[in-house]
Amino acid sequence: MNAVYPIFLGDSNLHYFGDCSVVIRDTEKYMLDDIETYIVEKINGKNTIDDIAKEIDTELEIGNFEDVREKVSQFVDSKKEFISSSNVPIHSEMYVTGSKKIKMPYNLIFSLTNKCHHKCIHCYKECSNEKEEYISKDTILKTLNFFKGNLNSIQLTGGEPMLHDDFYEILDFCKENFRTTITTTGTLINSQNAHRFKGLKNIQIPLYSANEEEHDKFTRAKGSFRKAITAIEELIKNDVYPSIGSILAKNSLKEAVDLINLCIKLNIKRIRFGYLFPLGRANNTNKDDILSEKQILKVLNSLKEEYKDKINVDCDKEDEYNSDFNMSHDSIQPYSNSKCLLCGGGTFSLAISGDGNVKPCEIVPDDVFSMGNIINEDIKDIIANEKFENLPICMRKWQSELQNEGKDIESVCVQLKNYCLKYT
Repeated sequence: MNAVYPIFLGDSNLHYFGDCSVVIRDTEKYMLDDIETYIVEKINGKNTIDDIAKEIDTELEIGNFEDVREKVSQFVDSKKEFISSSNVPIHSEMYVTGSKKIKMPYNLIFSLTNKCHHKCIHCYKECSNEKEEYISKDTILKTLNFFKGNLNSIQLTGGEPMLHDDFYEILDFCKENFRTTITTTGTLINSQNAHRFKGLKNIQIPLYSANEEEHDKFTRAKGSFRKAITAIEELIKNDVYPSIGSILAKNSLKEAVDLINLCIKLNIKRIRFGYLFPLGRANNTNKDDILSEKQILKVLNSLKEEYKDKINVDCDKEDEYNSDFNMSHDSIQPYSNSKCLLCGGGTFSLAISGDGNVKPCEIVPDDVFSMGNIINEDIKDIIANEKFENLPICMRKWQSELQNEGKDIESVCVQLKNYCLKYT
């Protein structure tokens, strides 16, 4: 019988989550229980299936090599999404994050401040220059040090994250230790500092229209369009290729094609369209101005196809409709006995607000639910004692408040709606 060497497919990441783990490839997540995790740890491209079975049989003192071999072989065959095989030994390992001792998130969204020199009409956080306070550098670095070596990726956001007095020190720490993404208005990026953004996984800059006047109306900051364009040009001069974020509302739908063409002209490789959350300042937006989820996907599917050879066009909503990206209640249960969000919010992903509150999701307001606050609590204790017993009742109360305002939690997020249907 020819030797079979299990190997991992490229770009696979193993993330430990307590006794269990998850394998991530692109946006797909594959849950592994403790036994499956144990088998994956034996795969290195140099061990055959027989080698792995013998090692497990000996370590666990099972005494039935053939049975163990059959189970290992079945496991390898069942995980073709991230495991292949070879007839010759090939060095094979996955990028590993997380911790066997702690339920460590895979991704963190960190709002460094709520201060922003824009007053965008769609801002669900109501960020502005009137927000003066931000989390201290010491608190931020202490929190980041806890995640060092365990967290896979981090997104620095705000407000405008560059308005934090110690932004570059925080940025350099993140680039050194995590796959780092930044969302910024771009208005503070210039020829003197554009090189500081080399090494990022992504930097996203918003453009809401190809028309300068229309964009500035959206941000309510005169000159913001010109500054954003300058930032994009300076970054590209330094071999930093930003992506563009935009909003799909009915009053900007006609702008989508012009905006995509502008991005192509600027040598942008990706534009991602979001949607309006009816929270904060966006709460005052006319419902008739907001595209439904189906309308968003219909528009973008046609644009994606039309421009597929020129630019990557995608949408925030797509993740909610991608069954591989999401997790069922049964699949997530081994990772958390608590009633966390089924999209992975609170387990595989966490958010820290500009006021220091640790939340399962950036969209959930601080006053609706918080796991703790890094300003007056140690992040280690917050993570170790994660409890979601109060989340269902908090979500039920929020849903009731939204309904009193003539809205529904589904208009905020389909995942939150599904959570309410299941737990409340």
